[in-house]
Amino acid sequence: MPLRKTLERLKYYSDIRLLFQILLASLKVSLMFYFQRSKHLIRLADPGGLKRRSGDQEKITRYVYLCLYLRRRLGLKDTCLTHSILLCHMLRKYGIDAKVNFGTERNKEIKDLAFIGHCWVSVNQEDAPTGYRLIYRYP
Repeated sequence: MPLRKTLERLKYYSDIRLLFQILLASLKVSLMFYFQRSKHLIRLADPGGLKRRSGDQEKITRYVYLCLYLRRRLGLKDTCLTHSILLCHMLRKYGIDAKVNFGTERNKEIKDLAFIGHCWVSVNQEDAPTGYRLIYRYP
C-alpha cells in the first residue's frame, strides 16, 4: 500500500522539465542570496516580463513547494524572500502576472525590534496577510 501511494505521488510530479527549470532557478536564487547580491536577487523575480506561454498556477506553485522541500532536506536555508522570488519568477515565466510584496508588522514579542519584515507573492492584486502593511510591490 505505501508503494502505491508513493507511485501516485510521483505521477503528480510528472513534468520533469518544469521541475528541472525550478531547480535551476532555485540555484540562481540561492547563489544571489548567499553572495548578498540583493540588487540582482530582486531582478530574478521578473524574468524579462510576462511570456506568452500559458501556465497552470496551481501546478507551478505545487512544483515550487516540492523544490523548497527538497532544498530544506539538502540543508539549504529558505526565507520568505527566497521563496517569494522563486515562486514569482516561475509564475511570471509562464505568463501569470505575479508580484512580490514587501510588508511589515508591528513586533509584540521583542521590545528592541519595532517591526518585522515579510514578503509574499500575490496574483491579481490579492490582499496582504492579516497584520501586515504593504510597503512595496515588485514588479
